[in-house]
Amino acid sequence: MKHPSRLLGIEIVPHTRQETIQKTIAALTVSAPSRMFFIANLNPEILLKAQVDHSYQSLLNVASLKIIDGIGVKLIAELKGTRAGERMAGADLAEIILKKSNQLKLKIGLVLRKDGLSQAAEVKKRLKEKFNNLSEKKILIYEVSQKKRLWRKELSIIDPQIEVLLVGLGAPEQEKFIVAAQLRLPKLRLAMGVGGTFDFWTGKQRRAPQMLRRLGMEWLWRLIKQPQRIRRIWRAVVVFPCRALTAKEKVDAS
Repeated sequence: MKHPSRLLGIEIVPHTRQETIQKTIAALTVSAPSRMFFIANLNPEILLKAQVDHSYQSLLNVASLKIIDGIGVKLIAELKGTRAGERMAGADLAEIILKKSNQLKLKIGLVLRKDGLSQAAEVKKRLKEKFNNLSEKKILIYEVSQKKRLWRKELSIIDPQIEVLLVGLGAPEQEKFIVAAQLRLPKLRLAMGVGGTFDFWTGKQRRAPQMLRRLGMEWLWRLIKQPQRIRRIWRAVVVFPCRALTAKEKVDAS
């Protein structure tokens, strides 16, 4: 059994990339799950938000699986002697989930931001191009407000037969949406917050080239492509390492 460690108050169990995929697929194939399999992505921005929002921190800590989506988290964890496991980009895992769910003929729900870059029709068109055998009856796309006071009223539009839920509202709203939604989705097997993944699928945003991703320099690509995000990039590249490295927390030495 792997022992968890902590980073900025979030418990991390070190998994390999293959273990992450295996656990995810296993959750999709369970015919009658006793509880929803909740996957949380951990990147610098999310960890910083969880440090000041303790309800969000608690929510992340009860996730069934936490993946390291960001080289910064892995590097800082290693510098602190914390075992974080292998990195797994949320966008990559989301595509694996979609492919496997489609094979299993599970009912899938995709939740988009109403004011986001990608609209429901664009996502639907891209998915039809990507998956020739995708059943339109098995995949439902919703556009909801990003603000909690609004999306709470919109939860009623989600089909209660949904078995897989991918939510792209951004953190922390996407994870809070998932927790609220599971109360009215009795067949829900797996759910994950996917951030800007839908924009990658539609081409509204481009992922960093493979070489930059391998080097962990996606932040440089974002800075070049979206200089208006400099404040968020600064927090991820400068603020996060400073806070994480100086934080006092228990390190698993076993």
